[in-house]
Amino acid sequence: MIAVKFEEKEKIGLQYALETLHGCSPFGQERIRRLRFYAPEERAALEEELYNVEQAANAAGELKDVYNKLMTGLCQMKDIRNSLRRCAAGETPDHVELFEIKGYLQRLDGMRPLFEQINAVTHFKGMTFHEVKDALAVLDPDGTGSRGFYIPDSATAKLKEIRSAKKEVEERLFHAQTDAEKDDLRLKRTRLCGEEDAEDENAAAMADEFIALERKGDTPGLTAWCFAHETLDARSLGEFLLALKRRYAALLASQQDKMRIMDIIRLVDRCMEYQTVNTGVKHILGLLAVRSAAETRKAID
Repeated sequence: MIAVKFEEKEKIGLQYALETLHGCSPFGQERIRRLRFYAPEERAALEEELYNVEQAANAAGELKDVYNKLMTGLCQMKDIRNSLRRCAAGETPDHVELFEIKGYLQRLDGMRPLFEQINAVTHFKGMTFHEVKDALAVLDPDGTGSRGFYIPDSATAKLKEIRSAKKEVEERLFHAQTDAEKDDLRLKRTRLCGEEDAEDENAAAMADEFIALERKGDTPGLTAWCFAHETLDARSLGEFLLALKRRYAALLASQQDKMRIMDIIRLVDRCMEYQTVNTGVKHILGLLAVRSAAETRKAID
């Protein structure tokens, strides 16, 4: 392995060249950190790499807009290798990991047409994209294309039956006249909710997605997430807020920043109160996103 000192890199201008490199994805950033010299026996690989760089540079003017779209996609990529290692070791991924793996596959699939458009001009050597359709079919069996990780009614016959029965009970509860009838229906609904939780953890999955973005202080990501979920009905929003409160309550026992988490739990309580006075879903989610991200940034600062 050839080693070049920092002073030598500066003298030959290599350090300046390295500092101008900005990787879009976590993988590109790692490659930059671990750059190495090619050994004599790797001449063929070096020539192939130089050929690809030359072809990309020559097409920069013609493909500027496509390059920008591809770089935008790469900037949104997450490093999911630890999650994949856990899966390979037989461990069960949590909802946050499933959400990030699904998002990674969707973005990778979305970049394939862009790469093909570029490659039609540049004719790169030794570069290809893996097919992800089979993996996406596992995480999105209904082909909805949604970013969230959701277990559909069709997952099991029992889940479909539970949700149908729950809807019927809620409709009866809405039209119930006496307190005794309402109490009986509420008990039935509670039982069905428990059964549904065993079959479907969608609200918990949404809560995990939200927390994953919130803990990074990703205000744009939280805003985009809220836009994607502003069509939630009142029942689904209520279930999400309850699941979110439970998730944060569980974090209190394992995280150091307890004051920040308590502030967010109080914010969730406020959102639940707003829902009782018919505040719109869009306004509640917007408040939740902006204020929770602000609490995270304040804690980081």
